[in-house]
Amino acid sequence: MLSKDIVLVVADTLTAFHLPFYGYERDTAPFLSDLAEENFLFKHAYAPAPWTVPVHASMFTGEMPDVHGTHSESLFFDSSSVAEELSQEGYRTIGVSSNYLVSETLGFDRGFDFFASDDGIFLELNNLDSLKRVFEREQKGEYDSKLEKYGDFLSISLSNFDFSSIYQGARFLFGKELSDSFTLYGDSGASIANRVVERELSSTEEDFFLFVNYMETHQPFRLPDDFNFSYLEEQDLEEKYLDKVWNSDLQGEEVDQELIDISKDFYDTTIRYLDTKIEELYRLVNEESDDFVFIVVGDHGEMLGDEDVWGHQNGIWEELIRVPAIVAGSGVDAGEENSYFSLRRVYDIIKGENPRDLTSSKIFADYRGVEGFSEKFGDGKSPEDEKARKYYFNKSKAVVENGELYVENTELLDKRYGVGNKGKGKVLEPVEVPNSIKIRFGSDLDSLEF
Repeated sequence: MLSKDIVLVVADTLTAFHLPFYGYERDTAPFLSDLAEENFLFKHAYAPAPWTVPVHASMFTGEMPDVHGTHSESLFFDSSSVAEELSQEGYRTIGVSSNYLVSETLGFDRGFDFFASDDGIFLELNNLDSLKRVFEREQKGEYDSKLEKYGDFLSISLSNFDFSSIYQGARFLFGKELSDSFTLYGDSGASIANRVVERELSSTEEDFFLFVNYMETHQPFRLPDDFNFSYLEEQDLEEKYLDKVWNSDLQGEEVDQELIDISKDFYDTTIRYLDTKIEELYRLVNEESDDFVFIVVGDHGEMLGDEDVWGHQNGIWEELIRVPAIVAGSGVDAGEENSYFSLRRVYDIIKGENPRDLTSSKIFADYRGVEGFSEKFGDGKSPEDEKARKYYFNKSKAVVENGELYVENTELLDKRYGVGNKGKGKVLEPVEVPNSIKIRFGSDLDSLEF
């Protein structure tokens, strides 16, 4: 049966391989470790795709990407959503997302009574009214140039005597131009997201469904100045990472081990920070509700130099699709499940199904390249470029079965991995995917045409 209140927390780009309760050597997530130990943990959870858009659509619908149809070839989410269903059942549905892909732009506000995303959250809560109007116009594509945008901002601020916006707004506008990692609130949005949640829950009398997407573990990694924990030995290594990794394309290139280590240190530090914000959110929910389910998942992972691959929109690797999945809250039976769990079944947990009944003997995933994404967001990648074609425009399909991950890829070698081995030197001999699993995609690899 449905809990009174339901919370879905998505830690964007969080792989299971960097968490202590999945065997990682560092204590990157003390709170999540306690949450997993005291509640219910899926030991082998997998995403149905290695990036944000299709995975969120799968969690909201319970369907594989080839069924709900929201992926790189068709980015807009227009399927019936669990938020719509819960709203019709009387829940107040609240969405707060720090990821611009999980936003109104691509239809992910569907079914939510309240939905806030990206920089608009910050502007609203900090009373930067003039800048908020400029931001809204920019989102609608009303400016032909940056000069026109800045002129409009100054004009609106002066006409409204909104002097508080001028200083902070100038920092925001010009800071965003100077650095992809610039933010007025220090992190990637978790602090402001939690403030929005606190405001919305305090004014909510109905049962609620709360969805939160955090971006702290997504590149470019951002940490507030007052966070006094770091796996990085020196603070200036953050800038070295941003310069050498975030602002470069290192796909397929051999790099110094030092750079890989810096990237992993930085990534682990962001996990440690995000862990504190999820703990903060849990306490906020606990203060407002005496009967709730609290679901925490990663939507996909991140490649940090293993296999000479970086990022996540570059095919299917176990680091990208193996993710954490915890179910906590009122009345949740503590324990672990070792069978395979697909994130598409998050939908069923939200709808009140017993997590123990939602595993299977095999898991499927697919990746359809970045062509539609590149066309919409203009990232400059082209399939005419050999590196881009190999790493970004490849199409992949995979199945996890019997302790192994089979991957077929149009550009990179097909591979067979021992599940959990992850990394160079752990690839088993390449083999064809056995006929026993070629039935139907969603149950069959063959039905996904390259």
